[in-house]
Amino acid sequence: MGLKKFCLLAVLALATGLVFAPSGLAQTGQTDVCPTYDGKYEIEGGGWEGPAASGIRIVSAGGNEVRIEVAAGYTLSAFCYKTGSGGGGATSAEAPIVGPATFTITKTVAGGGISHVTFDVGPTPADVCPNIEGVQAEVPAGMVKDAQGNCVTPPTDVCPNIEGVQTALPEGFVLENGMCVYPPRVTTVVEERVVEKVVTVLVPQERIVEKTVTVTVPAQATVVEKVVTRVVTKVVTKKAKRAAVKGKRFGKKAKKPRVLPRTR
Repeated sequence: MGLKKFCLLAVLALATGLVFAPSGLAQTGQTDVCPTYDGKYEIEGGGWEGPAASGIRIVSAGGNEVRIEVAAGYTLSAFCYKTGSGGGGATSAEAPIVGPATFTITKTVAGGGISHVTFDVGPTPADVCPNIEGVQAEVPAGMVKDAQGNCVTPPTDVCPNIEGVQTALPEGFVLENGMCVYPPRVTTVVEERVVEKVVTVLVPQERIVEKTVTVTVPAQATVVEKVVTRVVTKVVTKKAKRAAVKGKRFGKKAKKPRVLPRTR
């Protein structure tokens, strides 16, 4: 056989191997004897070596492939298979495998076939999170159970010091050191007292002058007292003053004496 033809056959063989090789090795085999675990199944002998592993049924067994079924209510936490001196192998799934489920073990290289498989299996623990894939024996960290029994991530409580869960800062509250507090409110009350005083002075003509004086008086706490003093200044003329004085002397309604006309 020429070198060129030999190389061509080698390339074809390699390509064939790549095409028909499994897409992934979920769990490889080993050349050493596997630990017994809860049960050991001998492929060549065609049966269990000792008691069968609970929850495990061998659907079919051969040196090239073994098909295994895990019953409902059981979980295969670990398994091991020996593939002889050639080593290698692939599985359609890897542990843990929760039943009911079926998977296969396949030899992937030339040499000795699958000789035995051992199983570490036990009852499936109660699933406390039915909404999460797989079996959760306890609520995962950071999650809680809701009213439907599902495991969910709780909403962030922005007010850990207030009963219940607050997803937003309540109206009127502020954050202080990570806590929601209600700030004290200052109410200012303004009280006004109006004092009126009338002052009479003499000026050339009569007029009314108003003057407003505002005084702020300190009060207790937040109460501010505002005192408004309104001074009303009444201005009268000298003539009006004399009339007022005369009116007081002769009576408020005193009349001017009547002067008779002169006669001959």
